[in-house]
Amino acid sequence: MRLNLFKIKLTNFMSKKFLPIAILTSLTPFTMASTTTENSVGYQNGFANISLNYFNWSQRAENKSAHTTGKKDFAYLELEGGTNFNWCELYGFFDVENPFHQRKTEPSKNQRYAVKTTGRFYLGDSSFNLYGHLYGIWSLPGYKYGGNFHEINTLYGFGYNFSLGDFWLKPFLALHYVDQTFYSGNNGYVIGWVAGYSFQLWSQNFSITN
Repeated sequence: MRLNLFKIKLTNFMSKKFLPIAILTSLTPFTMASTTTENSVGYQNGFANISLNYFNWSQRAENKSAHTTGKKDFAYLELEGGTNFNWCELYGFFDVENPFHQRKTEPSKNQRYAVKTTGRFYLGDSSFNLYGHLYGIWSLPGYKYGGNFHEINTLYGFGYNFSLGDFWLKPFLALHYVDQTFYSGNNGYVIGWVAGYSFQLWSQNFSITN
């Protein structure tokens, strides 16, 4: 078990700027109860952490949404974890957005809750896998302050795992189904990927991910 008081990550997603600023606790790796349990479920490794973050929208995104959703920067508390088995890999997080707020007159400043789960289930000994992805966000109940909103995005399709030395790439192709306050139904296709490169610097392990 390892205890990290601070951790810095930088991630970009479309027009959003994502800056986690402090990790409160990090636990890695997971340990299983016994060797027998490890062998029976195929467990390999995993991680978990708790972080306090700040999400900074670009000025362009804020300007474009000024008369619609009114995007505003916000802090959020996150529980995050992932694990690898010899037959699948799983990842997920739970976020409390605006954790220090309860009700505000601006919907963008209300407290919200977000959940994401991702799974890749290997197809035999090939590099292909069944891909599943669910992301949902819910606002506080009640319509008075712009609450009672929800949106759940479900992706289901196929993925592929590629690695070369310390570099890895995991693309996927999936159907997209959305269920939200104002609309529910199929919403096209999604092509995406995650990629990373691991290296050592000053005898420490680092990774760059996209």
